[in-house]
Amino acid sequence: MLIRRSDRSLQLLAATLRAGRIVAMASDTIYGFVGKAPDTRLEIQKIKAREFSKPLLQLIPSVDVLENLGAILPSSDILKLWPGYFTFIFKMISGENASFRIPKDKYTQKLISELGFNLYSTSANRSGEASMSNPMEIERIFGNAISLVEDSGALTTHMPSTVVDVTVTPPRIIRQGAGILPEKYLKH
Repeated sequence: MLIRRSDRSLQLLAATLRAGRIVAMASDTIYGFVGKAPDTRLEIQKIKAREFSKPLLQLIPSVDVLENLGAILPSSDILKLWPGYFTFIFKMISGENASFRIPKDKYTQKLISELGFNLYSTSANRSGEASMSNPMEIERIFGNAISLVEDSGALTTHMPSTVVDVTVTPPRIIRQGAGILPEKYLKH
């Protein structure tokens, strides 16, 4: 189902995500497949034809959530770049790495806050293909595999977030995207 972004669509997105279903929606830079963490990971990876060993980033409402999840926070002030176009990879107390992003988009922030749980998010495409920016095309290709496509119009940018590994010092850019990391964070 394809719906236009509105207050009503926010309510419908929330209800769909609470029910454990997958949606496609625009966030900061691109359209993504979004689902409740941790319940929908395998389903999202199946839709994307993505390796199951490759993790998904989580959209979170605030930095405070990280400590509750067991993330080891970096000693620098790099997290002040949030909310924004940065996905940070953290070392977790469990020894594994996990990636998180606080979206800049106020609508997405409101959705996450209303839900009260984190969301998995990954680009709306098949693994290895270009991210999709047209909601009608997403609906045509993935409409049978996902419950809802929210139409925010065709996006002008096709760049995903910048992925930064903060498990090392200095932090390391894994994928350059829409966020420009200030040089001060790349120096020892």
